[in-house]
Amino acid sequence: MQWVPLRRMLHCSTLRSSFAPRSLQCTISRSPATSITLSSSPRFLSVAKKPEKKPEAAVPDPFSTVYFFPKLKLVRFLSRLKIYQTGWTITMIMPMTAMYMQGNIELELLQFASSTCIFACAMLYIMGSFFSKTIGLISLRDDEKMVRMSHLDFWGKRKDVFVDIQNIIPLSELPENPLAAPYIKLRRYDKKGFLIFPLRFGKVKDMDKFELIFGKLNKRK
Repeated sequence: MQWVPLRRMLHCSTLRSSFAPRSLQCTISRSPATSITLSSSPRFLSVAKKPEKKPEAAVPDPFSTVYFFPKLKLVRFLSRLKIYQTGWTITMIMPMTAMYMQGNIELELLQFASSTCIFACAMLYIMGSFFSKTIGLISLRDDEKMVRMSHLDFWGKRKDVFVDIQNIIPLSELPENPLAAPYIKLRRYDKKGFLIFPLRFGKVKDMDKFELIFGKLNKRK
């Protein structure tokens, strides 16, 4: 087999491209039947992409919805709005006190601002305590042994509480009439506190599971 000198096999030519001012194209020939072409033009360059990872399959929720409160988003909005309003009122007290010390405002205006701040803090505590007990979602696990109750905390964020179904006091043992009261107090045997959920303004999606958790809703005189 006879080899051809390299300088005879290499032929280079300079070409102009719309992507770059100049592009260099080289052709290397080993034989008349085979050739290798090298080009520095950007349009011949390709970037190898990494294979996309397939999203992991979502784990199904073992809890099914029994009750939900449609106005929970409104309650969350009011809770956070009250926090922002109280914070804004408190921040106004400091500059107004400095202005009073400088003699720019009267004492009555400072007293009014202080009273407004105290009232805002009191309302924040009352509304925050009430909203933090409002249940927005009640779910039952597939094995019908565990109940998940979702409600808001003081700052308006979701908080899940898991309670054994045997630990929930039935509605028939509560002093309130669940059909006449504006909201129902959910009590447990192992805790003195309670959560509330407005049955009149909420929606029960599965009445059989609802009665399994709280007992039957019997009318009282």
